[in-house]
Amino acid sequence: MVLVSFPPLLGHEILTVLQCGVTTLAGEIACFFAFKYACTFRGKTFETNLNIEYGALAHVVRQGGLLIVLVMRYSVSPRTVLSTAMFSTVGVSPHIFLAAAFLSVPKSFVPVLYWIYRKMEQAKEAYIYSRRNATQAKAAKECIE
Repeated sequence: MVLVSFPPLLGHEILTVLQCGVTTLAGEIACFFAFKYACTFRGKTFETNLNIEYGALAHVVRQGGLLIVLVMRYSVSPRTVLSTAMFSTVGVSPHIFLAAAFLSVPKSFVPVLYWIYRKMEQAKEAYIYSRRNATQAKAAKECIE
């Protein structure tokens, strides 16, 4: 990574994006297994004894497979960490979770890109104004000479 960071070498941006995606994926997998082994009993109790809506959602997730897990991971609500905890405690297969987590990694880049584009739109008027002033100053300097 250090060698690729030097300006003559290309590919730093791609490596950074891949590293961020791999790190995010590793964190999601760790969270999945932590909840799976620490909270499965509590999740089953919550599902069967306390909350009908959670039980129905758990049933839908178990029956829906990859499509339901992927749709929920792309959804705004419930948040990814909460859905990861639920997937692990209701019995979603680690293979299905891993596939959905891998396919939903690009979701984390969308808000960043949206924020950058919004900032660009906000700065566009000031940037155009400063370029216009620089061009006029250059033209005035050439006219004087």
